[in-house]
Formats: sequence, structure tokens, C-alpha cells
Amino acid sequence: MLKKEVNVFALLMVFMLVLNITSLLKIVNIKSAVGRKSIQVEKLTQQAKNRSELVKNREALQLRSGALSIKSDVELKDEDGKTVSLLKIAGQKPKLVFRYSELNCRVCIDAEVKWLKNKAKDIGSDNILILASYENPRNLYLFKRLHQLNIHVYNLLDSDLGLPIEKRNIPFLFVLDKNWTSDLLFVPEKTMPELSKSYYKIVAERYFSKDK
Repeated sequence: MLKKEVNVFALLMVFMLVLNITSLLKIVNIKSAVGRKSIQVEKLTQQAKNRSELVKNREALQLRSGALSIKSDVELKDEDGKTVSLLKIAGQKPKLVFRYSELNCRVCIDAEVKWLKNKAKDIGSDNILILASYENPRNLYLFKRLHQLNIHVYNLLDSDLGLPIEKRNIPFLFVLDKNWTSDLLFVPEKTMPELSKSYYKIVAERYFSKDK
């Protein structure tokens, strides 16, 4: 009888031990899940904060470089090495200008060129100018062939347009209006393509609508 009671007690102890271990594992798993969610929330919060700061910084840059006069004596070189003047190319009609240097973020440049190709129908390929800066003129030729562009691309090597933002080493866009000032200056961000989408819509409606 005593032996049976010992066995029952031993089984009960084992059962209680297993139950405690199971409960402990559940608590550990819950804490781990909560910890992971907490980390995810912190990560998302930080990402949102970074995006907010990025937008603020870009807005500040855009404000400082918007509505400024563009140099009218800027000379460019086409893919064949021929020198042409920006004044002659742009004329008195608005142009959407994409300005970048070969030192800029390559992924950012490629992303914006893709947007330009997609929006060329709405804006008009003749109304778009890509002004690049390449040390080796051949790279301009290769760039245009690589992207299969039906858009005017020129090299701006030894000069600038007179915009403060050019010193920041980032690609940007703006509308060169009929008064030769920069309007709707925009700094694209590859992680926020929705901004580029909105920008091109505004540009097309304001300057290149068929009703204009």
C-alpha cells in the first residue's frame, strides 16, 4: 500500500514538473513574441521618424532652390560631343529638367529615369531635358543607349545652372519656366515612389496639359 502511494506521489510530482515546464515555456514564448512585436513597433516608429526627417530636409532644399533664375549662358554637349546652348534648346517654352551627376546615387538616377520614360507620353518627350555631368563624354552615350531613351540628354561638365542644390550631390528635377526660373523643384527619394508619382502628375497638369 505504501509502495502504491509512493508511485502515485512520484507520478504526481512528475506531472506537476511537466506542467510547470510547459507553463514556463508558454511564458517564455509570450515574452519572446511581445519582445519581437516591441522591436517591430520600435523599428516601424524609427522608419516613420526617418522618413519624416527626410521629407523635411528635402522640403528645405527645395525651398532654397525654388523660384531662382537659371543661367542663360550655359553650354552643353550632346552625345556626339557637339556644343549647344541651353538657351537655344529650351527656348521660351517650359521644360521639365532632370539634373544629376555620375557621382550621385545610381539607383536613384535609374529609378527617376524609369519614371521619366513612363511619363514622357503625358509630358511630351520634347518637353523633357536630362542634364548630366560626366567626366568621360562617352558615358553619356552609354547611359542613353542603356536606358533606350527617346529624351534629350546633354552633358553639363564645366558649369552649373546656378542652383544651390547642385552643391548637395543629389539628383533633382525642376520645371524651367518661360521666365527662366526654377519652379516645382523636387528631390526624389527611391524609398518613397509615391512622391514621384504625385510630382509628375502635378507637373503634367500645371505645365503640359493639352488645355494649356
